Amino acid sequence: MPIELLQGYSISLLLITISLMIGMRSFYFGMLSIIPTLLSATMVFGFWALLVGQLNPLAMMLFSISIGLVVNDTVHLLSYYLKKRRAEIDKTGAIDYAIKTAGPTLSMTTIVAALGTTILIEANTIYYQRAVKLLVPIKVLALLLDLFYLPTILRRFDKNFKSEKLVTS
Repeated sequence: MPIELLQGYSISLLLITISLMIGMRSFYFGMLSIIPTLLSATMVFGFWALLVGQLNPLAMMLFSISIGLVVNDTVHLLSYYLKKRRAEIDKTGAIDYAIKTAGPTLSMTTIVAALGTTILIEANTIYYQRAVKLLVPIKVLALLLDLFYLPTILRRFDKNFKSEKLVTS
């Protein structure tokens, strides 16, 4: 793998992470948000490497593109979650609110993007076909991870807020 690709991934990931930290006003949640974002792309590219056996520069370039595409869902869910946590709502209530508020819209945009992109599977060039075969599963898996795995991450690692108020007599 060319060194330029690795440098590009590193810079891209660093800029995305810094942007998330600034946007969420939290170093901690900016770092947590990267987990489901990277996991979907890593899983799909791992399966691609096992099944196809080849990760050429074109496929690897799609890795950076996919991170930019899938981070959107995580940002929306975490924004709604943090809004409620900052309003002193417990973890479960904040997660439920985030999923009920952002979940339907994120699901619809993912379906539309996946179906719209899938049309390119019939393209004449291998580049478009490969892009569809990699990006569509990444986008769909990212939504599933955001809806089902991100809440688990938040329940486990959200230690920046008090989950219960102290009651005094």
